[in-house]
Amino acid sequence: LDLLCNKISDEDRLKYPIRPECAITLGGEPVLSGTVQKFIKVFGHKTFCPGWGMAESTLGVAVKKDGVFTKVTCNRAQLEKGVIVEEDSNSDDDSIDVVSQGQFIEGVIGAIVNPNTGKECNPFVAGEIYIASDCISDGYWKNPEKTNEVFFSQYTKLDGTKSKANFLRTGDLGFIIRKELYIC
Repeated sequence: LDLLCNKISDEDRLKYPIRPECAITLGGEPVLSGTVQKFIKVFGHKTFCPGWGMAESTLGVAVKKDGVFTKVTCNRAQLEKGVIVEEDSNSDDDSIDVVSQGQFIEGVIGAIVNPNTGKECNPFVAGEIYIASDCISDGYWKNPEKTNEVFFSQYTKLDGTKSKANFLRTGDLGFIIRKELYIC
């Protein structure tokens, strides 16, 4: 997107507009705040919907459906420790903007879990993203050990009970604020 924003001429942007009813959703790579802001400035407010997915879940896990750019400005040092401390602005090197990937799509259950303990993280703590859905693959081809480790995980909820479904351990770190998923 950076390349597109930097290379497109005003003439081409007007000649090949992105219609208001169209949305561009990215789910394969981390979405950077500066890239989103530049894209919105060049192409318009309602055209960009960050999302997150993975091949093991037939791609779709979470998406920002409304096209409204949402970010959280976090204290960088605290985020590196896995603690989410929101700040007012990204005015210095001590803070970092993290872009919302939206809410989990219908049918996907998500949790943030401490990868070392298997316990659900408290609010405002980052951890490994666990997901459960009917769209998740049955496992890795001819690799039962890795399949059991990654595809059939459970975790201990904050209330001390075990999760009922089998969850996919994504290996990705993230957090949830105001029901929206953020990838670290």
